[in-house]
Amino acid sequence: MTRCPKGTRKKCTCEPITPETKIQEPLAKESAKESAKESAKQSAPSNVSRAVESEILNEFTKKQAKTARCPKGTRKNRKTGLCEPIKQRVSSPILQKSPSKEKSPSKEKSPPREQSSRAVESKPKMILQFHSKSALLKNHVLPADALRRLSNFSEDSAEFDGNVYPSVEHAFQAQKYMCSNKPELVKMFYDGTLKTALEAKSAGGKGGMKTRGATLDIGCWDKTKDSIMEQLIKSKIQRNPYIQSIMKIAKDNNIKFVHFSRTDMYWGAHINEDGTIKKGLNKLGELYSSV
Repeated sequence: MTRCPKGTRKKCTCEPITPETKIQEPLAKESAKESAKESAKQSAPSNVSRAVESEILNEFTKKQAKTARCPKGTRKNRKTGLCEPIKQRVSSPILQKSPSKEKSPSKEKSPPREQSSRAVESKPKMILQFHSKSALLKNHVLPADALRRLSNFSEDSAEFDGNVYPSVEHAFQAQKYMCSNKPELVKMFYDGTLKTALEAKSAGGKGGMKTRGATLDIGCWDKTKDSIMEQLIKSKIQRNPYIQSIMKIAKDNNIKFVHFSRTDMYWGAHINEDGTIKKGLNKLGELYSSV
């Protein structure tokens, strides 16, 4: 590689530098710059306009995609805004609903007015609590002492297994001894030994049976006590015309009875102000309402 001698430059061929070349070179460079600027100015507006047009078109197409409805069999993708074909899901035969059966004219529902009237009729018009010390009724369809006479302590006889007892309480407590090791003591409940219903209740209690050497078979008693009470209430009504008249009036006036008891929530119950059962099963009251 050869170098040009001092006072010359390499341009394909080495030429001598003259004062004219020093003046022409800067002028040529300036003219080249100016021509490049002019060409850039001319080309710039066209590039800008194209970019703006493309943005406007993109926005317009996006708006159209959002507002336009997808054709049948497609749905719009929320992310892209494009319509995509709906994928058909194959439901299993277990999840398929069975075809609705046509209702036969014979099984048509009755009008709502009839249903409402029946519902009103089934509700008791009056709910009365009874116990051995119930207050006497005043200006009532029932006799004044009706609630006291429904108590098991009332002196209305009842028959069970051929024996007549002075009260339901006598007969009920006596049957506990039939579920014990001292069945022979049943006799004292109907032979006059126990004068009052309160004495009969005491003799049939835990303390009374213990003093007489009797042990209650709880399993036997729990199985039979409901049927025993039902038979005794029926016998009490059948043997006493006065109780029959109370039952007839109660039925004609749609009256329901609830046996009040402070502690026994099996045979008795407590009620709310609206007459609904607050606590207890009211087994005794239900027997009078159902007989």
